[in-house]
Amino acid sequence: MKIWITRYALTSGIEEVEAELSHDDTMATYGKGNGAYTQYDHNNDFHKTKEAAILWAEKMRIDKIASLQKSIEKMQMLRFE
Repeated sequence: MKIWITRYALTSGIEEVEAELSHDDTMATYGKGNGAYTQYDHNNDFHKTKEAAILWAEKMRIDKIASLQKSIEKMQMLRFE
């Protein structure tokens, strides 16, 4: 089955791979090529449609921006005496 991996979407983008899903669809098992190690992803790290993967990656991006803005605010308030 074709799935889309979003685990590393913010660093290397969304990956499309062929995988086998567990009986309850909570785990995907796949290899990235000849001689590659078997990889496992769970729950929100993979999606069954490209659209769902894009929506999740966009949520990840927005959450990361909010986190960085919070860190910037803390740094701006920091004073040394």
